[in-house]
Amino acid sequence: MTAAVEITSRALRLVVTEDGSITHLRSIPLDAGADPVQVLAGALPAKCGGVRILVANEDVLVRMLIQPPCPRERLDRVIGFEMTGGGDGESPLADWMVVPGFGAGDFRVLAVAVKRPLIQRLRQSLHLAGARLEAVSHPAVGLYHAWRSAGGMGDALLADVGGTSTHLAVVRQDELALVRTLPVGMDTLVSQVAEMRSLVPTEATRLVSQLRGSSPDELQHLVKRQAGQIAVALTGAVKFAKAQLQVDDWQPAAIALAGAGAQIHGFVEAIAERSGIPAKPFNPFAKLGSALPSEEMDRQAGLPTPWAAALGAVQAQRLLLDALADERRAAARFWATDGILRTAVALATLLVVAAVSLNEMAIHRAAADVERLGGSTGLVTTAEKDLAEITRLEAQLGRDAARIAWLDGEHRTSRIAAEVLAAIAGIQHPEKCPVAITTYRVKRQAGGAQVELEGWAQSAGRLRTSDVLQTFEQGLRSAYPPITAIEERPQPIDRDRQRFHLVLSLPDRKP
Repeated sequence: MTAAVEITSRALRLVVTEDGSITHLRSIPLDAGADPVQVLAGALPAKCGGVRILVANEDVLVRMLIQPPCPRERLDRVIGFEMTGGGDGESPLADWMVVPGFGAGDFRVLAVAVKRPLIQRLRQSLHLAGARLEAVSHPAVGLYHAWRSAGGMGDALLADVGGTSTHLAVVRQDELALVRTLPVGMDTLVSQVAEMRSLVPTEATRLVSQLRGSSPDELQHLVKRQAGQIAVALTGAVKFAKAQLQVDDWQPAAIALAGAGAQIHGFVEAIAERSGIPAKPFNPFAKLGSALPSEEMDRQAGLPTPWAAALGAVQAQRLLLDALADERRAAARFWATDGILRTAVALATLLVVAAVSLNEMAIHRAAADVERLGGSTGLVTTAEKDLAEITRLEAQLGRDAARIAWLDGEHRTSRIAAEVLAAIAGIQHPEKCPVAITTYRVKRQAGGAQVELEGWAQSAGRLRTSDVLQTFEQGLRSAYPPITAIEERPQPIDRDRQRFHLVLSLPDRKP
């Protein structure tokens, strides 16, 4: 949503567009002596957003300056000093543009300055309406934007004829070259008609708006006479533009008319006749759609139109000669110099504070950790006690293991003897394994025990003594798995039985 308001001496003209269509088109009359800035807050629709203001009064100054060629930075400083007097806190806000099309010669600089109190009052009023001030410029600038949006090209003199004044925009080679306000309008015609017909001003105004080709000759003569005075003023404006721009060969191809005063019957033709320059209205509604009722739009869209300046402001991508551009430039300079330094200092300070805070937090956590780990009930003390207990238990375990190993060593030989004899008893069989043990000895050795068995084996049936001995040895290995080796030692051979001497190796096992 984009809104533009033209502040005139007798009314506020409000135009609001959204997505390229007109949603509000209102004229708010101003009572005599009323402050238009105070009326502004109540005239805006809800959620209006940014508002562009067009105003021409004693708080707005427009100047044409001629400057020798120089770099842009120096030109900005020179023009800024000329328009604001140094740029202190009470100086006006200003914007300027170099008029193009003059080659390498002197710069023609068109500048506008708006007093700061007016800007502040506009901001306060818009804030009350929930809106913000987006731009402030001269009505002739809006008139230029409207003419361009309507397809205007070339050299032209744009005139917005009102009741008390006429705003002019001089266009050279499609570009805005000069802005001026003339203190002449159609109120003089209304006063003359009121005097001639003995009417009050409101009735005279209504009569002038109703003039037609069939109106009395004396009234049409008054229109032509007033148009002639305005034509003289426009001709003077052309001469003034030539002098200001220092171009003698400039001549407008046409006068583009707008404004309520230009709507009076016969005015456009009289201007063309008296000035010698073709005059015609232009249509600033051409590129805009409408969300308004068709009857209201038809009533408001008559040409020449008093809405031209506001329509131009609302259609402009960027409003020329915007006094608020001075604030934006100042903000850019601030952030490019002092602002970035202040930000860096603030950021450095913040980092220092953050570092100190983090250090304090680390110290606090360390103190808490010390409190949690140290002391009589801390984790470290508890862990040390537990470690001492574990060390004691490990030592006790070692002693117990050594004691058990000693006891096992003391009882191992007798146990081995009993186990081996039990295994032999399980193997002996009068028919399958007729073996007899005559002597056994158990000896302790390093890393194990040795069992010597002496006896004899007798043949049985088809089993020879060698078969019986082999069966006996295999039975020992199966019946008593701790045996790792069996050594046979030679013995004398008898006819009926075979004597044997076996040495069994049994390694120590952990208890």
